[in-house]
Amino acid sequence: MNKKTLIILGVGLLVSIGLSVFMMQSLSKKPAPQVVEKVVPKKVVLAAAGDINAGDRISNENTKWIEIPETDVEPSMIVRSGNETVYDITKNAKLSTKILADQPVLRSAFLTNADIMSASLDDGKRAVAIEVSASSLAGGFITPGDHVDVIVTFAVRTRTGDDERISHMVNRFASQVVLRHVKVLAIDQNPERPEKGARVGRTATLEVDDLGARKLMLASNMGGLSLVLRALGDESVETQEHLVTDVTVGKIYREIARTQSETGNSGNYVRVLTSGGVQNVLLRSQAGYVPPAAYQQDYPNN
Repeated sequence: MNKKTLIILGVGLLVSIGLSVFMMQSLSKKPAPQVVEKVVPKKVVLAAAGDINAGDRISNENTKWIEIPETDVEPSMIVRSGNETVYDITKNAKLSTKILADQPVLRSAFLTNADIMSASLDDGKRAVAIEVSASSLAGGFITPGDHVDVIVTFAVRTRTGDDERISHMVNRFASQVVLRHVKVLAIDQNPERPEKGARVGRTATLEVDDLGARKLMLASNMGGLSLVLRALGDESVETQEHLVTDVTVGKIYREIARTQSETGNSGNYVRVLTSGGVQNVLLRSQAGYVPPAAYQQDYPNN
């Protein structure tokens, strides 16, 4: 054999040996195990689209729906079922704590009625409840969010000997404004406006400052309190307080005061016009009670 033939045979032998080794290794290798990915059930829960601060309301704008493994779902999370909207589930509830972006919204973070009251107060304000009725609540048309004036009506107590000096101002009852432009926080335990109609409650919770709270407490012990509904957006303030008493309101009391002033009769007699004529009637007796017949003096009709 010539040299060329030997080279070809040598190359062929090496190729045969290489193929044999490759085939042996291939046949000896075990097939790689097939990895089967386990499917984990997931749930759709409500999460914050961005940071939501305490006191903010839950809405479509600040939340989103995300998928999390079913095993990670906690009882307080809001799980979506069907085509429910954010409002359907949360009713625009307020938050008591801050929720960071992408974190699930928890029902435990919702404000309760008691929490809503404290969260709705402005800095330096107090919530004070007073007793009310249909007549002192504008027939039930005063609702949370309205602004009112608070009026107290009370009986005037005078000292002995003061009657003559104050008879031109008051006989027995007086009324005055205690506070103006006060925000109504709740009627009974409900801080929300009724969807329709009027609501009559037994208590009204008002937002006042520290001094206003003390005025309300004092006024409630002086007499009856009434709430006067203000027009929407009315922020006018009275520059002068007007004295309102039974004398300024009642014509008969004004006439009594005028007669006393004209006659100078120490306030004990008043002229009363009746069908039988004009009579001088004793209003008060210094020595005690005297039968009417003993002090009535008839005057002929003019």
